[in-house]
Amino acid sequence: MDAPPVGVCLFLLPLWTVLRHRRDFALHFRNVHTVWRWRLEDVKWLFMMGLSMFDKRVELPDQGKFNAGEKLNFMFLTASYPLYIVTGFLIWLPGVAFASWILHLSLAAMATPLILGHVFMATVNPDTRVGLQGMITGYVNRHWAQHHYRYWYNEHFGHLHRAPEPSPEPATALAALPEVRTETRTPDQKLNDAPVVAIKHRPKKDLPVRGWPGAMQPASPSQAVSETT
Repeated sequence: MDAPPVGVCLFLLPLWTVLRHRRDFALHFRNVHTVWRWRLEDVKWLFMMGLSMFDKRVELPDQGKFNAGEKLNFMFLTASYPLYIVTGFLIWLPGVAFASWILHLSLAAMATPLILGHVFMATVNPDTRVGLQGMITGYVNRHWAQHHYRYWYNEHFGHLHRAPEPSPEPATALAALPEVRTETRTPDQKLNDAPVVAIKHRPKKDLPVRGWPGAMQPASPSQAVSETT
C-alpha cells in the first residue's frame, strides 16, 4: 500500500490521550457509565425534542449531564469504534479486504451525519453553541447549564441557590425587652407624686422567625460551573 496508514492515528491518538490524562480515567469511566444508563425522562425527551423545535410551549423533561441525543451519539461512537479498528486492519489483508472495506465505509457513512450535526450544534445553533467553550476550557455558563441540564445542575450545584439562614439575633433581642405597664393614679394622690411603674419581664423564649421562601434564588451569571463534575 503506497498511501501512508492514516487510520493508525485512530488507534494511537486515543491511546495517547488516555495515557496522558490517566489521572482523569475515573471521570471518563463515570461519563461512559452515565451515557449507557437511561432514565424515563431521557426517553420522553427523545420523543418530545422534535415537537419542541416547532412549538415553544412544549417543555422538555430535565436532563442529566448528557441529554438523550448526546447519549445516542456517544453510544454509537463507543460501539462502532472497535469495528473501525478491526475493519481498518482487515482492509490490509488479502481475501477479506473488500468485505471489510464495505463495512468500514458503511460505518463512516453513518457517522458523517452525526459529525456534521455536532459541528452545526457547536458553531451555528445559538441555543447550543454556548457549550462550545466547555470543550476548550472545561467550564460552561451557569445559567445555560441550568437550563439545558437542569437535573445534573441541581444535583451538583443546587446548593449554590440555597438562601442563607436568617440570624436569630433580632428575635432574641425582642424577647429580652421588658414589658412596661404604668398604673393609673387615684384622685387622692398628690400631683407631685411620681407614677407607680410596674416592670414585668417576659419569659425568655425565642420568637418565631420567618425564613426565606423555599424557591431557589437566582445565582450570579458571572459564576461558571465545571463540566468535570
